[in-house]
Amino acid sequence: MFAVIDVETTGNQYGNDKITEIAIIVTDGEKIISEFQTLINPNRSIDPFVEKLTGITNAMVQNEKPFEAYAEKIFSMIQGNLFVAHNVSFDFPLVDRQLAAAGFHLNVSQIDTIAYARRIVPGLLSYSLGNLCDAIGISHTDRHRAYGDTLATAELLHFLIARDGEKRALKSLLSHGLDENCIPQNLTAQTFLSLSPSPGLFTFRRANGDLIFIEATKNVRKKAIEKIQQLYAEIADKELFHDIVHVEEELTGTELMAKLFKQERVLKEKPLVGKVLKNPLPPYFVVMAENSAGVYQLKVVSRKEAEGFQGIPFTSKSYANKTIDKLMKLNGLHAAYAQVMMEQDERLLQARRIEYNLRLENVLLSSTYRYPNMIVIDKGIDKETYAVLWIENGQYKGRAYISADTQIDKNNISEIIEHREETAEAQKLIRNYLKKAKVVKLIRY
Repeated sequence: MFAVIDVETTGNQYGNDKITEIAIIVTDGEKIISEFQTLINPNRSIDPFVEKLTGITNAMVQNEKPFEAYAEKIFSMIQGNLFVAHNVSFDFPLVDRQLAAAGFHLNVSQIDTIAYARRIVPGLLSYSLGNLCDAIGISHTDRHRAYGDTLATAELLHFLIARDGEKRALKSLLSHGLDENCIPQNLTAQTFLSLSPSPGLFTFRRANGDLIFIEATKNVRKKAIEKIQQLYAEIADKELFHDIVHVEEELTGTELMAKLFKQERVLKEKPLVGKVLKNPLPPYFVVMAENSAGVYQLKVVSRKEAEGFQGIPFTSKSYANKTIDKLMKLNGLHAAYAQVMMEQDERLLQARRIEYNLRLENVLLSSTYRYPNMIVIDKGIDKETYAVLWIENGQYKGRAYISADTQIDKNNISEIIEHREETAEAQKLIRNYLKKAKVVKLIRY
């Protein structure tokens, strides 16, 4: 049975909207069994844009009952059925969150009619509900109201199911896209469906423990399903594919920690499938050094000479020199350097030297870590832990998980951290992550 649902919301607090209207249609996939619809008092104002879009005003809902009054009814119609919506990632979290607040906890599989329609009706420019209904001839009246959209979605579901042959597309959706024909002979679909949707890494191994494949991801289940099907298509040696008898996951809290762990495992175990780095420790670094005139310059030094300096790691000296030239040209520093070195006026020389040195320092910082000395505290595996990364003198020193109540600073970080050598890959991973992610805490020193 399917519970087809649509909600309208206040729309004024992203991620924390409240439901103003809900409609539920329970169907067996061919005909409607039961229906429910109602306006709901969200106990907060509705965004003016949403009022105009849906026609639901603050005046219309102010005397209606709150969601809690309908929670038991809504839960009874959904629980035990498949939760269906057009863009289910919008409707499900809203309904789930408000049911949970009322003491009801959903445990249901979800179907997105957008994803379903893409499989059954390919090639459309838009898979909006209105466009789909127009394309396949479904009546869609009272658009942007819960019952009108729910009825149209239910009719769309009936249409898709009728054209789904042996229900292969539907089964694939319910299996998170997993094609059971692409599963190693000693495993089952449940092996993959039981994996966590959280950040971490997973491994495919032989019975004797040999590592066949490893991957880091922000969603273990989704990526493992995607990869097992990709390997089925790409591995010519099907005996090797069917040698996969163990699928193991390790949750890490963040995708960055998963990728750092993966790098370490790859270097240690050398998986049979996938890229293996031959020389993980870069022999060269581009660092900033002061010349006899007190002007900073970028130069290539050995790994040993780079100790204590912030720098960019390289496996090739020629590539390091090319990078210096590229950074200087992109930032207009060749001409600026020449101007500083040719300046005769001591007063102007000092000012231009300071300005140039600062510019060069910012260029190097933008190509390495945000700050040369910092402790990065980020989400851990659970609410009781944090993930920690340590950068000192512009180089990655290591990582660890700590208890949430552990006091950490520059004086005790060396004792807490699991020390690691910096690699070009590790610096790239950390640098890119810090550019786009909001961490729990950043300690600079």
